[in-house]
Amino acid sequence: MAHNNNSQRMSKQFHASFRWTLSGSFVYETCKVAHCLLLMKCMPTALYGTMGSLFSIIYLVTYIADLGATNSLPPFIHLMNKSKSNFKTFLLTYSLLPHAPLIIGCAGVATYIAATTFTQLPFLWLIPSIIFLETTRTFLRMLLHATFLTKHVVSIEVAILFLYLAMTWVPVVVFNQPLTLNTIFIPHFIDSLICVSAFVLLVLSYQRSLPNAPCSIDNTLPKRLITTRLFNYLLRVTRNMFTSNFLTPLFAWRFGLVSAGTFYIASIIVNALQSVIKSTIWYPGNALLANVKEESQEVKMQAFTSINNKLMSMLAPVIIIIGLNIDSIIKISKLPSITNESIALALLFLLISLAEFFFLLYEQLYIIEEAANKLFLFKLTELAVLYVMVRHSIITSPVATLVALIVVRAVSFAIISTNAWSTWKIALRFHASRWVIAGSVATGLFVSVVLKYIIIP
Repeated sequence: MAHNNNSQRMSKQFHASFRWTLSGSFVYETCKVAHCLLLMKCMPTALYGTMGSLFSIIYLVTYIADLGATNSLPPFIHLMNKSKSNFKTFLLTYSLLPHAPLIIGCAGVATYIAATTFTQLPFLWLIPSIIFLETTRTFLRMLLHATFLTKHVVSIEVAILFLYLAMTWVPVVVFNQPLTLNTIFIPHFIDSLICVSAFVLLVLSYQRSLPNAPCSIDNTLPKRLITTRLFNYLLRVTRNMFTSNFLTPLFAWRFGLVSAGTFYIASIIVNALQSVIKSTIWYPGNALLANVKEESQEVKMQAFTSINNKLMSMLAPVIIIIGLNIDSIIKISKLPSITNESIALALLFLLISLAEFFFLLYEQLYIIEEAANKLFLFKLTELAVLYVMVRHSIITSPVATLVALIVVRAVSFAIISTNAWSTWKIALRFHASRWVIAGSVATGLFVSVVLKYIIIP
Protein backbone atom coordinates (compact mmCIF):
# COMPACT_ATOMS: atom_id res chain seq x y z
CA MET A 1 0.00 0.00 0.00
CA ALA A 2 2.85 2.35 0.89
CA HIS A 3 4.50 1.64 -2.48
CA ASN A 4 1.27 2.49 -4.31
CA ASN A 5 0.86 5.76 -2.41
CA ASN A 6 4.49 6.69 -3.09
CA SER A 7 4.07 5.85 -6.78
CA GLN A 8 0.91 7.96 -7.04
CA ARG A 9 2.60 10.87 -5.27
CA MET A 10 5.59 10.81 -7.60
CA SER A 11 3.30 10.49 -10.63
CA LYS A 12 1.47 13.65 -9.59
CA GLN A 13 4.76 15.44 -9.06
CA PHE A 14 5.94 14.34 -12.50
CA HIS A 15 2.82 15.65 -14.26
CA ALA A 16 3.05 18.95 -12.37
CA SER A 17 6.74 19.27 -13.27
CA PHE A 18 5.91 18.54 -16.91
CA ARG A 19 3.34 21.35 -17.07
CA TRP A 20 5.62 23.86 -15.38
CA THR A 21 8.63 22.98 -17.53
CA LEU A 22 6.63 23.09 -20.76
CA SER A 23 5.17 26.53 -20.08
CA GLY A 24 8.42 27.91 -18.68
CA SER A 25 10.53 26.61 -21.57
CA PHE A 26 8.15 28.05 -24.14
CA VAL A 27 8.25 31.51 -22.56
CA TYR A 28 12.03 31.35 -22.04
CA GLU A 29 12.91 30.21 -25.57
CA THR A 30 10.50 32.68 -27.20
CA CYS A 31 11.96 35.61 -25.26
CA LYS A 32 15.52 34.44 -25.95
CA VAL A 33 14.98 34.19 -29.71
CA ALA A 34 13.28 37.61 -29.82
CA HIS A 35 16.12 39.11 -27.75
CA CYS A 36 18.80 37.70 -30.08
CA LEU A 37 16.98 38.97 -33.18
CA LEU A 38 16.69 42.45 -31.67
CA LEU A 39 20.37 42.47 -30.77
CA MET A 40 21.27 41.46 -34.32
CA LYS A 41 19.16 44.32 -35.68
CA CYS A 42 20.47 46.97 -33.29
CA MET A 43 24.20 46.11 -33.16
CA PRO A 44 26.91 46.48 -35.80
CA THR A 45 27.58 43.17 -37.53
CA ALA A 46 31.15 42.83 -36.29
CA LEU A 47 30.17 43.61 -32.68
CA TYR A 48 27.28 41.16 -32.82
CA GLY A 49 29.65 38.50 -34.16
CA THR A 50 32.06 39.15 -31.28
CA MET A 51 29.24 38.89 -28.75
CA GLY A 52 28.02 35.61 -30.24
CA SER A 53 31.53 34.18 -30.33
CA LEU A 54 32.15 35.09 -26.69
CA PHE A 55 28.88 33.52 -25.56
CA SER A 56 29.73 30.41 -27.60
CA ILE A 57 33.12 30.14 -25.89
CA ILE A 58 31.57 30.68 -22.45
CA TYR A 59 28.94 27.97 -22.84
CA LEU A 60 31.30 25.56 -24.56
CA VAL A 61 33.65 25.89 -21.60
CA THR A 62 30.83 25.35 -19.08
CA TYR A 63 30.02 22.15 -20.96
CA ILE A 64 33.66 21.01 -20.77
CA ALA A 65 34.10 22.00 -17.12
CA ASP A 66 30.94 20.15 -16.07
CA LEU A 67 32.57 16.84 -17.16
CA GLY A 68 29.35 14.85 -16.79
CA ALA A 69 28.63 15.97 -13.20
CA THR A 70 25.19 17.44 -13.94
CA ASN A 71 23.79 14.46 -15.82
CA SER A 72 25.20 12.09 -13.19
CA LEU A 73 23.13 13.57 -10.38
CA PRO A 74 19.82 11.66 -10.88
CA PRO A 75 21.25 8.14 -10.26
CA PHE A 76 22.36 9.21 -6.79
CA ILE A 77 19.39 11.32 -5.67
CA HIS A 78 17.97 8.39 -3.68
CA LEU A 79 21.26 8.21 -1.76
CA MET A 80 21.34 11.97 -1.10
CA ASN A 81 17.74 11.96 0.14
CA LYS A 82 18.44 9.49 2.95
CA SER A 83 19.69 12.18 5.34
CA LYS A 84 20.98 15.72 5.70
CA SER A 85 24.45 14.28 6.23
CA ASN A 86 24.36 12.26 3.00
CA PHE A 87 23.09 15.26 1.06
CA LYS A 88 25.82 17.57 2.34
CA THR A 89 28.63 15.03 1.89
CA PHE A 90 27.66 14.14 -1.67
CA LEU A 91 27.08 17.74 -2.71
CA LEU A 92 30.25 19.23 -1.24
CA THR A 93 32.78 16.40 -0.97
CA TYR A 94 31.92 14.51 -4.16
CA SER A 95 30.53 17.24 -6.43
CA LEU A 96 31.13 20.95 -5.94
CA LEU A 97 34.53 21.05 -4.23
CA PRO A 98 36.31 18.59 -6.60
CA HIS A 99 34.92 20.48 -9.57
CA ALA A 100 35.88 23.98 -8.41
CA PRO A 101 39.56 23.78 -9.52
CA LEU A 102 38.52 22.39 -12.91
CA ILE A 103 35.99 25.18 -13.46
CA ILE A 104 38.51 27.83 -12.42
CA GLY A 105 41.16 26.36 -14.72
CA CYS A 106 38.79 26.18 -17.69
CA ALA A 107 37.60 29.73 -17.02
CA GLY A 108 41.19 30.96 -16.99
CA VAL A 109 41.98 29.27 -20.31
CA ALA A 110 38.80 30.65 -21.91
CA THR A 111 39.62 34.16 -20.71
CA TYR A 112 43.12 33.93 -22.17
CA ILE A 113 41.77 32.70 -25.52
CA ALA A 114 39.21 35.51 -25.63
CA ALA A 115 41.77 38.17 -24.67
CA THR A 116 44.20 37.06 -27.39
CA THR A 117 41.57 36.50 -30.10
CA PHE A 118 39.22 39.50 -29.99
CA THR A 119 40.04 43.18 -30.20
CA GLN A 120 36.77 44.22 -28.52
CA LEU A 121 35.99 42.74 -25.13
CA PRO A 122 33.77 43.43 -22.12
CA PHE A 123 35.45 43.85 -18.72
CA LEU A 124 37.77 40.84 -18.65
CA TRP A 125 36.62 39.63 -15.20
CA LEU A 126 33.12 39.05 -16.60
CA ILE A 127 34.17 36.06 -18.70
CA PRO A 128 35.55 33.78 -15.93
CA SER A 129 32.84 34.94 -13.52
CA ILE A 130 30.02 34.01 -15.89
CA ILE A 131 31.64 30.64 -16.67
CA PHE A 132 31.91 29.78 -12.97
CA LEU A 133 28.36 30.91 -12.21
CA GLU A 134 26.76 29.23 -15.26
CA THR A 135 28.48 25.89 -14.60
CA THR A 136 27.23 25.99 -11.02
CA ARG A 137 23.79 27.11 -12.16
CA THR A 138 23.43 24.15 -14.55
CA PHE A 139 24.39 21.69 -11.80
CA LEU A 140 22.02 23.20 -9.22
CA ARG A 141 19.19 23.38 -11.77
CA MET A 142 19.37 19.64 -12.38
CA LEU A 143 19.56 18.96 -8.63
CA LEU A 144 16.43 21.01 -7.94
CA HIS A 145 14.52 19.50 -10.85
CA ALA A 146 15.46 16.01 -9.63
CA THR A 147 13.92 16.81 -6.24
CA PHE A 148 10.67 17.95 -7.91
CA LEU A 149 11.19 21.64 -7.11
CA THR A 150 10.43 22.47 -10.75
CA LYS A 151 7.82 25.11 -9.95
CA HIS A 152 10.36 27.15 -8.00
CA VAL A 153 13.13 26.69 -10.58
CA VAL A 154 10.97 27.74 -13.53
CA SER A 155 9.49 30.71 -11.67
CA ILE A 156 12.93 31.97 -10.63
CA GLU A 157 14.52 31.60 -14.08
CA VAL A 158 11.65 33.22 -15.97
CA ALA A 159 11.48 36.11 -13.49
CA ILE A 160 15.23 36.67 -13.69
CA LEU A 161 15.08 36.48 -17.50
CA PHE A 162 12.60 39.39 -17.51
CA LEU A 163 14.93 41.28 -15.16
CA TYR A 164 17.85 40.63 -17.53
CA LEU A 165 15.85 41.85 -20.54
CA ALA A 166 14.84 44.97 -18.62
CA MET A 167 18.44 45.70 -17.58
CA THR A 168 19.53 45.34 -21.20
CA TRP A 169 16.79 47.17 -23.07
CA VAL A 170 15.43 49.87 -20.73
CA PRO A 171 18.65 51.96 -20.94
CA VAL A 172 18.55 51.59 -24.73
CA VAL A 173 14.88 52.51 -25.17
CA VAL A 174 14.48 55.09 -22.39
CA PHE A 175 17.94 56.71 -22.18
CA ASN A 176 19.17 56.15 -25.76
CA GLN A 177 22.21 54.31 -24.45
CA PRO A 178 24.12 52.44 -27.19
CA LEU A 179 24.50 48.68 -26.98
CA THR A 180 28.03 47.62 -26.04
CA LEU A 181 29.56 44.36 -24.87
CA ASN A 182 29.51 45.64 -21.28
CA THR A 183 25.83 46.60 -21.43
CA ILE A 184 25.08 43.01 -22.54
CA PHE A 185 27.49 40.99 -20.38
CA ILE A 186 27.07 42.91 -17.10
CA PRO A 187 23.29 42.20 -16.96
CA HIS A 188 24.10 38.59 -17.85
CA PHE A 189 26.52 38.40 -14.91
CA ILE A 190 23.89 39.88 -12.57
CA ASP A 191 21.32 37.41 -13.96
CA SER A 192 23.64 34.45 -13.24
CA LEU A 193 24.61 35.70 -9.79
CA ILE A 194 21.01 36.23 -8.64
CA CYS A 195 19.90 32.89 -10.07
CA VAL A 196 22.71 30.90 -8.43
CA SER A 197 22.07 32.66 -5.12
CA ALA A 198 18.36 31.78 -5.29
CA PHE A 199 19.18 28.16 -6.21
CA VAL A 200 21.58 27.89 -3.25
CA LEU A 201 18.84 29.07 -0.89
CA LEU A 202 16.43 26.49 -2.36
CA VAL A 203 19.01 23.72 -1.96
CA LEU A 204 19.65 24.68 1.68
CA SER A 205 15.91 24.75 2.35
CA TYR A 206 15.51 21.30 0.80
CA GLN A 207 18.39 19.89 2.85
CA ARG A 208 16.74 21.10 6.07
CA SER A 209 13.65 19.06 5.15
CA LEU A 210 15.61 15.79 5.09
CA PRO A 211 15.80 13.44 8.10
CA ASN A 212 18.64 13.53 10.64
CA ALA A 213 20.77 10.39 10.36
CA PRO A 214 24.44 9.42 10.21
CA CYS A 215 26.16 9.50 6.83
CA SER A 216 25.62 6.16 5.05
CA ILE A 217 27.78 6.74 1.96
CA ASP A 218 30.16 3.79 1.53
CA ASN A 219 33.58 3.49 -0.05
CA THR A 220 32.23 2.21 -3.37
CA LEU A 221 30.68 5.57 -4.26
CA PRO A 222 33.80 7.25 -5.75
CA LYS A 223 34.30 4.44 -8.27
CA ARG A 224 30.60 4.37 -9.22
CA LEU A 225 30.56 8.15 -9.51
CA ILE A 226 33.65 8.34 -11.73
CA THR A 227 32.34 5.61 -14.04
CA THR A 228 28.91 7.22 -14.31
CA ARG A 229 30.30 10.69 -15.00
CA LEU A 230 32.80 9.46 -17.57
CA PHE A 231 30.27 7.58 -19.66
CA ASN A 232 27.61 10.28 -19.27
CA TYR A 233 30.12 12.76 -20.64
CA LEU A 234 30.97 10.47 -23.55
CA LEU A 235 27.27 10.01 -24.29
CA ARG A 236 26.81 13.78 -24.47
CA VAL A 237 29.76 14.01 -26.87
CA THR A 238 28.30 11.33 -29.17
CA ARG A 239 24.90 13.02 -29.06
CA ASN A 240 26.46 16.27 -30.29
CA MET A 241 27.57 14.45 -33.46
CA PHE A 242 23.95 14.65 -34.66
CA THR A 243 23.32 18.32 -33.89
CA SER A 244 23.68 21.43 -36.04
CA ASN A 245 26.88 22.31 -34.14
CA PHE A 246 28.56 19.36 -35.87
CA LEU A 247 26.55 19.06 -39.09
CA THR A 248 26.97 22.72 -40.13
CA PRO A 249 30.80 22.63 -40.36
CA LEU A 250 30.56 19.11 -41.86
CA PHE A 251 28.37 20.43 -44.69
CA ALA A 252 30.75 23.38 -45.16
CA TRP A 253 33.64 20.95 -45.60
CA ARG A 254 31.84 18.42 -47.81
CA PHE A 255 29.38 20.54 -49.82
CA GLY A 256 30.54 24.17 -49.56
CA LEU A 257 29.62 27.28 -47.56
CA VAL A 258 26.30 27.84 -49.39
CA SER A 259 24.96 24.44 -48.32
CA ALA A 260 26.26 25.00 -44.79
CA GLY A 261 24.58 28.40 -44.57
CA THR A 262 21.32 27.02 -45.91
CA PHE A 263 21.37 24.24 -43.33
CA TYR A 264 22.25 26.63 -40.50
CA ILE A 265 19.27 28.85 -41.32
CA ALA A 266 17.03 25.78 -41.47
CA SER A 267 18.27 24.53 -38.08
CA ILE A 268 17.62 27.70 -36.04
CA ILE A 269 13.87 27.23 -35.51
CA VAL A 270 14.26 23.46 -35.22
CA ASN A 271 16.78 23.93 -32.39
CA ALA A 272 14.41 26.27 -30.55
CA LEU A 273 11.58 23.71 -30.79
CA GLN A 274 13.95 20.96 -29.70
CA SER A 275 15.02 22.96 -26.64
CA VAL A 276 11.42 23.31 -25.49
CA ILE A 277 10.61 19.61 -25.88
CA LYS A 278 13.94 18.44 -24.46
CA SER A 279 13.70 20.46 -21.25
CA THR A 280 10.07 19.40 -20.85
CA ILE A 281 10.94 15.68 -20.97
CA TRP A 282 14.52 15.74 -19.64
CA TYR A 283 14.09 17.37 -16.23
CA PRO A 284 10.76 15.84 -15.07
CA GLY A 285 11.72 12.46 -16.59
CA ASN A 286 15.05 12.34 -14.77
CA ALA A 287 13.36 13.33 -11.52
CA LEU A 288 10.72 10.60 -11.80
CA LEU A 289 13.17 7.81 -12.73
CA ALA A 290 15.63 8.93 -10.04
CA ASN A 291 12.97 8.74 -7.33
CA VAL A 292 11.76 5.26 -8.31
CA LYS A 293 15.25 3.72 -8.61
CA GLU A 294 14.78 1.61 -5.46
CA GLU A 295 11.13 0.78 -6.17
CA SER A 296 9.79 -2.44 -7.68
CA GLN A 297 10.07 -3.30 -11.37
CA GLU A 298 6.35 -2.61 -11.75
CA VAL A 299 6.74 0.94 -10.43
CA LYS A 300 9.72 1.55 -12.74
CA MET A 301 7.67 0.38 -15.73
CA GLN A 302 4.83 2.72 -14.75
CA ALA A 303 7.29 5.61 -14.48
CA PHE A 304 8.82 4.86 -17.88
CA THR A 305 5.34 4.58 -19.41
CA SER A 306 4.33 7.97 -17.97
CA ILE A 307 7.34 9.67 -19.55
CA ASN A 308 6.73 7.73 -22.77
CA ASN A 309 3.11 8.91 -22.99
CA LYS A 310 4.03 12.56 -22.44
CA LEU A 311 6.71 12.34 -25.11
CA MET A 312 4.40 10.70 -27.65
CA SER A 313 1.66 13.25 -27.08
CA MET A 314 4.13 15.94 -28.19
CA LEU A 315 5.91 14.07 -30.99
CA ALA A 316 3.23 11.93 -32.65
CA PRO A 317 1.60 14.75 -34.66
CA VAL A 318 4.90 16.01 -36.06
CA ILE A 319 6.22 12.53 -36.90
CA ILE A 320 2.98 11.50 -38.65
CA ILE A 321 2.83 14.69 -40.72
CA ILE A 322 6.48 14.43 -41.81
CA GLY A 323 6.18 10.68 -42.45
CA LEU A 324 3.22 11.15 -44.78
CA ASN A 325 5.15 13.74 -46.79
CA ILE A 326 8.69 12.35 -46.94
CA ASP A 327 8.48 11.80 -50.74
CA SER A 328 7.44 15.39 -51.33
CA ILE A 329 10.23 16.63 -49.05
CA ILE A 330 12.83 14.78 -51.10
CA LYS A 331 11.33 16.14 -54.35
CA ILE A 332 11.40 19.69 -53.01
CA SER A 333 15.09 19.33 -52.18
CA LYS A 334 15.86 18.65 -55.85
CA LEU A 335 14.39 21.94 -57.01
CA PRO A 336 16.92 24.73 -57.78
CA SER A 337 15.45 27.19 -55.26
CA ILE A 338 17.50 27.67 -52.07
CA THR A 339 14.27 28.38 -50.16
CA ASN A 340 12.89 24.99 -51.12
CA GLU A 341 16.15 23.31 -50.11
CA SER A 342 15.93 25.05 -46.74
CA ILE A 343 12.43 23.61 -46.27
CA ALA A 344 13.63 20.10 -47.06
CA LEU A 345 16.67 20.36 -44.79
CA ALA A 346 14.60 21.83 -41.97
CA LEU A 347 12.01 19.06 -42.11
CA LEU A 348 14.58 16.27 -42.33
CA PHE A 349 16.64 17.78 -39.50
CA LEU A 350 13.44 18.13 -37.50
CA LEU A 351 12.81 14.41 -37.96
CA ILE A 352 16.34 13.63 -36.71
CA SER A 353 15.90 16.00 -33.77
CA LEU A 354 12.55 14.51 -32.77
CA ALA A 355 13.94 10.98 -33.04
CA GLU A 356 16.66 12.08 -30.62
CA PHE A 357 14.04 12.31 -27.87
CA PHE A 358 13.44 8.56 -28.05
CA PHE A 359 17.16 8.10 -27.45
CA LEU A 360 17.00 10.55 -24.54
CA LEU A 361 14.14 8.56 -23.02
CA TYR A 362 16.25 5.40 -23.00
CA GLU A 363 19.37 7.32 -22.03
CA GLN A 364 17.62 8.46 -18.87
CA LEU A 365 16.82 4.83 -18.04
CA TYR A 366 20.38 3.59 -18.67
CA ILE A 367 21.89 6.44 -16.62
CA ILE A 368 19.56 5.95 -13.65
CA GLU A 369 20.34 2.21 -13.67
CA GLU A 370 24.08 3.07 -13.86
CA ALA A 371 24.41 1.26 -17.21
CA ALA A 372 25.71 4.23 -19.23
CA ASN A 373 28.86 2.27 -20.11
CA LYS A 374 26.79 -0.35 -21.94
CA LEU A 375 24.82 2.35 -23.77
CA PHE A 376 28.05 4.00 -24.87
CA LEU A 377 29.26 0.74 -26.44
CA PHE A 378 26.08 0.68 -28.55
CA LYS A 379 26.68 4.29 -29.54
CA LEU A 380 30.12 3.43 -30.89
CA THR A 381 28.36 1.77 -33.82
CA GLU A 382 26.82 5.11 -34.77
CA LEU A 383 30.20 6.82 -34.56
CA ALA A 384 31.82 4.17 -36.77
CA VAL A 385 29.19 4.62 -39.50
CA LEU A 386 29.38 8.41 -39.17
CA TYR A 387 33.17 8.23 -39.61
CA VAL A 388 32.73 6.22 -42.83
CA MET A 389 30.27 8.81 -44.12
CA VAL A 390 32.62 11.70 -43.34
CA ARG A 391 35.76 10.11 -44.75
CA HIS A 392 34.36 8.62 -47.93
CA SER A 393 32.33 10.05 -50.81
CA ILE A 394 29.32 7.83 -50.22
CA ILE A 395 26.92 10.71 -49.65
CA THR A 396 26.66 13.37 -52.37
CA SER A 397 24.35 16.06 -50.88
CA PRO A 398 23.17 17.47 -47.53
CA VAL A 399 19.71 15.93 -47.98
CA ALA A 400 21.18 12.51 -48.74
CA THR A 401 23.38 12.87 -45.64
CA LEU A 402 20.39 13.55 -43.40
CA VAL A 403 18.43 10.62 -44.87
CA ALA A 404 21.41 8.33 -44.25
CA LEU A 405 21.67 9.58 -40.66
CA ILE A 406 17.99 8.75 -40.12
CA VAL A 407 18.63 5.16 -41.25
CA VAL A 408 21.72 4.84 -39.02
CA ARG A 409 19.86 6.14 -35.99
CA ALA A 410 16.93 3.80 -36.62
CA VAL A 411 19.24 0.76 -36.53
CA SER A 412 21.00 2.04 -33.40
CA PHE A 413 17.67 2.63 -31.68
CA ALA A 414 16.55 -0.92 -32.46
CA ILE A 415 19.67 -2.28 -30.72
CA ILE A 416 19.30 -0.04 -27.65
CA SER A 417 15.57 -0.70 -27.17
CA THR A 418 16.03 -4.48 -27.62
CA ASN A 419 18.69 -4.54 -24.90
CA ALA A 420 16.46 -2.46 -22.57
CA TRP A 421 13.67 -5.00 -23.00
CA SER A 422 15.94 -7.99 -22.37
CA THR A 423 17.49 -6.33 -19.29
CA TRP A 424 14.59 -4.52 -17.60
CA LYS A 425 11.51 -5.68 -19.55
CA ILE A 426 10.86 -2.03 -20.43
CA ALA A 427 9.80 -1.02 -23.93
CA LEU A 428 8.81 2.14 -25.76
CA ARG A 429 5.13 2.37 -26.62
CA PHE A 430 4.27 4.16 -29.85
CA HIS A 431 0.88 5.06 -28.53
CA ALA A 432 -1.28 8.15 -28.84
CA SER A 433 -4.99 8.79 -28.51
CA ARG A 434 -7.20 8.08 -31.52
CA TRP A 435 -8.12 11.75 -31.76
CA VAL A 436 -4.47 12.80 -31.90
CA ILE A 437 -3.70 10.21 -34.59
CA ALA A 438 -6.80 11.06 -36.66
CA GLY A 439 -6.08 14.79 -36.47
CA SER A 440 -2.43 14.27 -37.36
CA VAL A 441 -3.27 12.07 -40.36
CA ALA A 442 -5.82 14.60 -41.62
CA THR A 443 -3.31 17.43 -41.25
CA GLY A 444 -0.61 15.35 -42.96
CA LEU A 445 -2.87 14.62 -45.93
CA PHE A 446 -3.78 18.30 -46.22
CA VAL A 447 -0.09 19.27 -46.19
CA SER A 448 0.53 16.56 -48.82
CA VAL A 449 -2.06 18.11 -51.13
CA VAL A 450 -0.56 21.58 -50.66
CA LEU A 451 2.96 20.32 -51.38
CA LYS A 452 2.02 18.29 -54.46
CA TYR A 453 -0.31 20.73 -56.16
CA ILE A 454 0.86 24.17 -55.01
CA ILE A 455 4.53 24.17 -53.95
CA ILE A 456 5.88 21.43 -56.26
CA PRO A 457 5.34 22.40 -59.94
